[in-house]
Amino acid sequence: MEVHPSPTAAATEQIRVPDVKGEDWEDAAHAVLDAGFEFGNVVAVVDRHPRWSVISQSPRAGSLLGHGEGVSLTLSMGPHPPETVGQLACRPEEDELDEPYCIGKLIKY
Repeated sequence: MEVHPSPTAAATEQIRVPDVKGEDWEDAAHAVLDAGFEFGNVVAVVDRHPRWSVISQSPRAGSLLGHGEGVSLTLSMGPHPPETVGQLACRPEEDELDEPYCIGKLIKY
């Protein structure tokens, strides 16, 4: 006899947030999605770290979240990105993991 968790039990399952700080965008995105999370806000800022590397995440690595909850990331645009407009923010489009790039005041995914 097979036993399946009830929908209520599955909905409350807690998963540890992966550590993606220092990873490049594509690897970080796959790690977040593969762990069972969605994206919260993704922000890109001018920073000394390599372009499109994750410089911070929220919640922090090791935190417990429910399946499908959001993990927010701050990405580096590098120290001298083209056409910098300061801090940029957006929510990634579903199922698109290509490198983000700046268009005016938006980051396109």
